[in-house]
Amino acid sequence: MQSPTIVNFDGSDPQYGGAIYQGSTFEAYVTVRDLQGVPVSLADYTLAAQARRSYKDVTPAFTFTTNFQDTTENGILYPASVIHLFLGASVTRNIPPALYKYDVELTLATNSEIVIKPFLGTIKVINEVTK
Repeated sequence: MQSPTIVNFDGSDPQYGGAIYQGSTFEAYVTVRDLQGVPVSLADYTLAAQARRSYKDVTPAFTFTTNFQDTTENGILYPASVIHLFLGASVTRNIPPALYKYDVELTLATNSEIVIKPFLGTIKVINEVTK
């Protein structure tokens, strides 16, 4: 795998969708690909994703629920090649509006010293009006 890809969930990139809206469900799906653009199986890894206001913050502002999904391209099944990030409405309702930094971390299940960050970026939380 290559260096982390920057994926901003702030409404600036239509490929990945918009920001987090307080009180609404947030979901994102990102396919991890090799240098030739082929989806990569991540089945041998564990997955975690957190967000913080600052890189210096000790405690995360919020933690995503994460899992792997399969994808099919041109009739070929690529197992566990899509990273799914999820925050339920009850979680987003309590996240203060701000711009956060987040990353996604993969750890090899058989060797915790092998850690990869396939993507990272910023994520914007926007105020809720209807409560």
